[in-house]
Amino acid sequence: MTAEIAAYVPENSAVEIDNFENRRRTKMPIVTVKLAKGRSVEQKRALAKAVTGAVVATLDVRPEWVTVLIEEFDRENWATAGELHADRFGPGCGKEHSGK
Repeated sequence: MTAEIAAYVPENSAVEIDNFENRRRTKMPIVTVKLAKGRSVEQKRALAKAVTGAVVATLDVRPEWVTVLIEEFDRENWATAGELHADRFGPGCGKEHSGK
């Protein structure tokens, strides 16, 4: 399995092929953030940058080793305490408000 994986690692990569699986587990964190749909691309960019910075500072890894996955859900597919978020919070939940 290591040989198959190593074939996809660039020559000048920071990952050593001889210990790829161990380094992948300890040096390449993957963070998954689950959100209700409705955030802008700009907000998701800022989130990815902030999460990456926190992981780099906390785990002492390089930014290029950090992967942030953002999974979005429709509010009609998400429930808390047996109530759909679409019903509980309404359609504008999670979006920036104009301050009215």
